[in-house]
Amino acid sequence: MNWDLIDYLGVSRRDVGAGIVAGGAAVLGLVLFNGWVLGEGNRPQGVIATTMFVNFSAFPVPIIAVCVATVVWRVMLPDKPAPVRGALAGIVSALGTLVVLGVLQGVLRSLRALSVGALSDVVSEFIVTFAVIAFWGSLFSAILIAPLGVIGGYGYERYLAGR
Repeated sequence: MNWDLIDYLGVSRRDVGAGIVAGGAAVLGLVLFNGWVLGEGNRPQGVIATTMFVNFSAFPVPIIAVCVATVVWRVMLPDKPAPVRGALAGIVSALGTLVVLGVLQGVLRSLRALSVGALSDVVSEFIVTFAVIAFWGSLFSAILIAPLGVIGGYGYERYLAGR
């Protein structure tokens, strides 16, 4: 019996490598988005609710990006390197990461509302959190994360084609 999880899932090293590249692009996107767009480096010391929400949301992003990109590469791309399809898969991975992050944060905020006894707020907390992260996050950060996804996906597939 083979206990190797990667063989069990049918995931190749190529798929996992694409996930790692996407995780790196996600870290770069977080640094650029938080630093330049939100201006966190230029703000005086202090706590703002939005800043706390963004920082808390940012923690699992690279891990989610690795998982989402691995699945996207497994599903979308053939076994032969394809740089153009890699660029498309990079965009799908970047935006898919925001959707998965929205679901995760929505569930966490719903559980928090449930733990304090606000049963009427459970669904609304999920919907609002998901909409803010997945929809508005995609809308405002797409100009930054889409090119990172394209560059990462195309570059990774181009590297594999040249090997």
